[in-house]
Amino acid sequence: MDDAFGYCQQQVKDNDRDRFLAALFAAADRRPLLYALYAFDLELTGLAGRLREPLAGEMRLQWWREVIEGARTEEAAGHPVARGLLAAVAQAPLSRDTLFGLLDARASGLYDDPIASVAQFEVHAGASTGSVLDLAARILGADDGPALNAAVAPASIAIACADAAVRFAAEASRGRVSVPLEILARHGATAAEATGGRATPAIVAALADVRRLGLEYFEAARLAILQLPVAVRPAFLQVSLVPLFIARAARSGGDPFQAPVTIAPWRRQWALWRASRTWLR
Repeated sequence: MDDAFGYCQQQVKDNDRDRFLAALFAAADRRPLLYALYAFDLELTGLAGRLREPLAGEMRLQWWREVIEGARTEEAAGHPVARGLLAAVAQAPLSRDTLFGLLDARASGLYDDPIASVAQFEVHAGASTGSVLDLAARILGADDGPALNAAVAPASIAIACADAAVRFAAEASRGRVSVPLEILARHGATAAEATGGRATPAIVAALADVRRLGLEYFEAARLAILQLPVAVRPAFLQVSLVPLFIARAARSGGDPFQAPVTIAPWRRQWALWRASRTWLR
């Protein structure tokens, strides 16, 4: 099993440096399980980029569902991420229902349909990013209850808002809208305008709203995370990067098309370390 966990760790290190570093603050015996969970999530989020047809992605998600259900035993044995995930499910233990909910949420990423309302945006964030946060927290020993839910819900929305702001231009280039249509309409913008490649005043104002929403949820998440046991908090450490990404997205007058939103790895690493000095005490 060590080879499967090692593979998962390397996948996360290569493709999601922030979560890789955040996991280093967790208890050593729990890190392999975290890396297995994160590698699994990377498999799901990468489907849209690897597969041209949504149907192919749906079939792959069904394969994962059957693996989690206990079928596809021989195929799963030959897949290091599947082996690592199943070990995490057995050792943590993790809720299969939550994993199935994550599969359903990631399926929407295979399609270009925009999210209509802020409420739907929040629900989707909870089902996708929130499911991963919830599972990671349980790997680190979190108990089921209102304290965990109070941290997961705002944390997932804060991350989703930051991601929507940072990825707006990249998604627009693919003909996709990363922010809720309700927020666009609030400022008189349309989906066609959002994918037009030009920062109109309405688009700039809508993105400012998304960033404000993200910071509001970040503050709620931060306060809730600090109420959790210290051993559980590394599952949420990536949330500490939300203000950094939102601040960077606000540069250039909030014009998402002027330049890609990039933050040097050392700066993100420094932000994680700095947050750990207060969040993990």
